[in-house]
Amino acid sequence: MQQEKLIESIYLGYPIGSLLCFRTGEKHQTVEHRNRDVIELVDGLQRTSTILSFLKAPLLTAPVRESIDPDNLDQISDILKGYWQTTTQEAITKAIEEWMRSCETTEAARGFDGYGLFESLSKLKTEEDQVVNYEQVRQPVSAILDDIRNSVQAIREVRIPIVVYSGDVGNVPEIFQRVNSQGTKLTKYEIYAASWMNFSARIDNDKIRQAIRNKYLQLIDEGYEVSGFDEQKLGLDDEFNLYEYLFGLGHVLCSDFPILFPEVGSPDEATSVGFNVVTVAMGLRINDMNSLATHLRELKLGNPLDLSKLEKSILVSCGEVENLLRPYLSLKLNNQGGKTRFLPHSQNQIISLITRYMTAKYDYTTWELTNSNEVEILKKNIPAYYLYDMVREIWRGSGDSHLWNMCWSGTAPKPGNLAEAKSDFYLQAIPAERWRMALTSWHDEQLGKRQKLRPNLNDKTRAVLKFVYSPIVSHFDNQANEFDLEHLYPVDVLQGLIGQDPDDGWPISATGNLSLLPKEINRIKGKTMLGDYLAQSGVETSEEEFERLSKYVITPEISQLKISPGLDRDAYIDFCRQRFEELISRLISQLS
Repeated sequence: MQQEKLIESIYLGYPIGSLLCFRTGEKHQTVEHRNRDVIELVDGLQRTSTILSFLKAPLLTAPVRESIDPDNLDQISDILKGYWQTTTQEAITKAIEEWMRSCETTEAARGFDGYGLFESLSKLKTEEDQVVNYEQVRQPVSAILDDIRNSVQAIREVRIPIVVYSGDVGNVPEIFQRVNSQGTKLTKYEIYAASWMNFSARIDNDKIRQAIRNKYLQLIDEGYEVSGFDEQKLGLDDEFNLYEYLFGLGHVLCSDFPILFPEVGSPDEATSVGFNVVTVAMGLRINDMNSLATHLRELKLGNPLDLSKLEKSILVSCGEVENLLRPYLSLKLNNQGGKTRFLPHSQNQIISLITRYMTAKYDYTTWELTNSNEVEILKKNIPAYYLYDMVREIWRGSGDSHLWNMCWSGTAPKPGNLAEAKSDFYLQAIPAERWRMALTSWHDEQLGKRQKLRPNLNDKTRAVLKFVYSPIVSHFDNQANEFDLEHLYPVDVLQGLIGQDPDDGWPISATGNLSLLPKEINRIKGKTMLGDYLAQSGVETSEEEFERLSKYVITPEISQLKISPGLDRDAYIDFCRQRFEELISRLISQLS
């Protein structure tokens, strides 16, 4: 963890670099201090955040092994080993670390005392071990407590160098970038926070404004003072720079479009979504993002920049692309909780679809609505390309140039001068033979696997199955019923056959062997194949229920889902291949 590494470096006396600050020339009046200089932090936010967190709860990040004298650790280890046979020094160290993290501070009220540490160590004792009295380990335990207190105090007393610049504020972005050229690299978004500080943007969207407000409230909660920020008021007259606008836009996109984008971890986390969407929409490659502010200013959008039309086109396009994918991706399969987002795509892939939809629906020089027939073509093609490109893995490891090429063509255009620059890639329907070739090749890779245990299904397999079952599972069933994503040839059955050949393995979880089944039926039948279960004496199934099961199995007939005597790997693979051929036909019919 980076925070722990930083605190460890401070404790060990390693240099962590100086903080860069800017003396604004303003004065701040407090009860304790009169005419105090206002100094803004320019570079070092992550380091100061970590240090402030340490000061509040030092034991959450304090270095454990470096804090404890090895002699004290050896002493307590030797004592406990005489009574607890399975105890190792590593286990003792881990127990001490868990106890420290639970205490958070060196206050006795939080459990930081000898008895608290001894209780934590006692969890290592097994029923067969002898009882150890606290008095037997009081001395080394007390010594370890002193070690930890001393290390925390030593870190508190370290002085961090600060460089304060008092010149022209216009030089701050250049200084910031030069500082970043050495030592620990900052993210490009942190650089833009400084280099775009003079490019103001008007923000009328309340959600974007609130995202910016939440960011600064988070920083204030961590102990920072944000210059010019009034948490009681954030009106339309307040000025924001381009970085703040794109920061807030990214948070809104991630919040409002959960099928497209991931959740943001923290209110002050800079997600790349807003930055990348706007950059590509303006006809720039991601690598040219540093020139985005200049290009936007060249478009004569006013001062501050008025990006309302561009913003509306982004939000509308995201909503409509999400609606195109929702019928497929909202299918739960066996994830009934739905607490985590299902995002099998890369960010670049989804941004390419959004940007190309935007440039079809809107004039990409004014972002006014058009009457282009491209929109209807894309509505049909986007779900197909979403799955097709995922199966072919064309976005795996793809760079930013690939993203640009999927949206634009020719040489890099300039914003406001993109005539005839749109890519026609997504306007071409995918021929059925290309579909069949891509899906067959993907499934053949699965059939070549040698599996002996039930593997976790990857997101690509789940995405394919979501597309297969989306027209089969009704909206009501998706919301009201629970399903299992199950193996038609049960894992236990296949493992029994594989066990006869210890050096072999079968493609247990090939997609051709996977089916969505109602949970109640699947759990009752257990390790039995569905056809064998329904043929058992005493098992009664209504005609309606049987038709429902047949619908989810798709193919073959349920009566054929029985264990065949002498089933071998080749016969099983033939079953998977034949069944997947039917799934392919359904997908092609659905998406062509």
